[in-house]
Amino acid sequence: MVRLSRPLCPIRPTSLTPGADRAYSLAINLENMRSWIALSGSLVICYYNLMNNNYIDKLAFIYLKDRKILTTLSAGKDTWYIPGGKREEGESDIEALVREVKEELSVDIRPNTAKLYGVFEAQAHGKAEGMVVRMTCYEANFDGELHPSAEVEKMAFVNYGWKDKSSDVDKLIFDDLRSKNLID
Repeated sequence: MVRLSRPLCPIRPTSLTPGADRAYSLAINLENMRSWIALSGSLVICYYNLMNNNYIDKLAFIYLKDRKILTTLSAGKDTWYIPGGKREEGESDIEALVREVKEELSVDIRPNTAKLYGVFEAQAHGKAEGMVVRMTCYEANFDGELHPSAEVEKMAFVNYGWKDKSSDVDKLIFDDLRSKNLID
C-alpha cells in the first residue's frame, strides 16, 4: 500500500486502460515528471522517472517487539529512523535490506523469511521541497543479537508516542502500524 503524506502535485488523468485480473493502468502527468500508477487489489505502485532526481528509493526493516517498533538514531543526527537504507546499483530489495540491516544492526536477515509489509511515500527529511522518499518496508527473521553498529549511535523499541521524533515517511509507517493495532 502506498500512502502519501500529501499530494505531491495535481494529478490529471490522461488515459485509463483496463487490464487483466481487475488491474488497471492510469497514465498521468505530474508537471515535469511522468508517472504510471498500476492498481491491483490493495497494492498501488508508483513508477517515477528517476531522471528528474525527485525520488529516493529506500528499504526499511520493520521489527516489532512487545508492541513496539525498532528505531535507530544515526551518529550526528537528531531524527530517529526505522532501520534500512538506500539500494546500491543492481541490488534487489532483499539484497539491499540484508546489507543495510547488517551494516546498521549487526544481524543477518534470513532472506527467505522476508515479507513485504508495505510501501510508503512522503517528503524526504532534510531535502528540498518536492524530493520524495519511497520506503519499501519488509518484515523478516534474523540471526544474531541486535546492537548498533558504528554508523548507528542508538537503537530503541518505541511506541506510537515516539512518532514525532521520526521522519515524515516513518510517521506514515507509525500511523499504519497503529491503525492495524500492532503498536501501542
